[in-house]
Amino acid sequence: MLHIVGPLLWYDLARLARRGRTSLLRFVYGCFLLGLLYYVFRQRFPGYHSLGRAFDLAPALPPSEWTRFAFQVVSAVIALQGAAIFVVAPAYLAHAVAEERERGTLELLFTTPLLDREIVLGKLLGRLAHLVNVLLTALPILCVVQLWGGVDGRVLLAAVTVTGLTLLSVGSVSMLCSVNAPNVLTAVVSSYALVTILGFFCLALPASSPLSFLGEFDSQYGTALKEWGKQVANLQRLSGPGRIMLPSLPDVNLLLLTLLIPVALVHLAVFALCVFLSIVSLRAGAVRLELPGRSLPQRVRIDEASWGPFEEPKEFSVHQPAPTVIWSHRPPVTDQALLWKEAVHGAIFNPGRPHLEWLAR
Repeated sequence: MLHIVGPLLWYDLARLARRGRTSLLRFVYGCFLLGLLYYVFRQRFPGYHSLGRAFDLAPALPPSEWTRFAFQVVSAVIALQGAAIFVVAPAYLAHAVAEERERGTLELLFTTPLLDREIVLGKLLGRLAHLVNVLLTALPILCVVQLWGGVDGRVLLAAVTVTGLTLLSVGSVSMLCSVNAPNVLTAVVSSYALVTILGFFCLALPASSPLSFLGEFDSQYGTALKEWGKQVANLQRLSGPGRIMLPSLPDVNLLLLTLLIPVALVHLAVFALCVFLSIVSLRAGAVRLELPGRSLPQRVRIDEASWGPFEEPKEFSVHQPAPTVIWSHRPPVTDQALLWKEAVHGAIFNPGRPHLEWLAR
């Protein structure tokens, strides 16, 4: 697996971690989570949201009410995670390749032994890992809610799976826009446009979006329970008094598989297609640099009007004069392109004394 991704993944992980954007995103996302929990609590318990009653005893409610409240909290958190993916991921992923192209450093990556697959997957998975780190901020809340009951662990795992699949598809679409865009602004605008279309498509298939997955599961499971209740009532009416063999309850595992298999196929197909197109088109828009050097000889035919009475047509080669080569004071790139980039472009190179300031970064 690691040889497929390549070494650029670890370099991008370390570089993005040094920027500090992940910590800022986690802080902002945590503030939104607190605000959402306060809103859900205020809607469910109107008289307990004031500061004066912050340390009062919890409201006395039957277990079924606490179960419903826990389900509302989990649904709100999963929906917020889905909204964060559609809002943050395009802007975060669109800079991956477009930023390198805008700075003129993408061609330097092409001089390294890195494959196109390693460049695309390294950039994509490195930024997706940071977004997963941001989304894990909600993990303690989802764990605490389990104490109240009402949310099956299998259902919660399925909802998290849908969130992860959505992150893969949205990230791959944004990466495709970043590869084909000439600059960062175009990449961001096109990413949001395509991700918006993908979001509406996911809402048309409710189980494929984290915004509506739990609601769709609750609706289908409630319908299955009603059908089970009707079957029990019919059996009791037909059999009369005495023992009857009740039908089994709706299978949660079967229902989750029915919902997840089409969702996984859709998101994985989008991910595979966008990654393939990104790899194919990575070098298509690259700037081709013309290196100075001696041109090839050109064969020139003499004009027929200049022939003599006994002369045959001749062909000869005319060599263009060699261009003047201006030698640079920079060292050759060799096979360490990234090292050469940091040493030459990161600081002013002194041919008499190597400048090693980049080592302290």
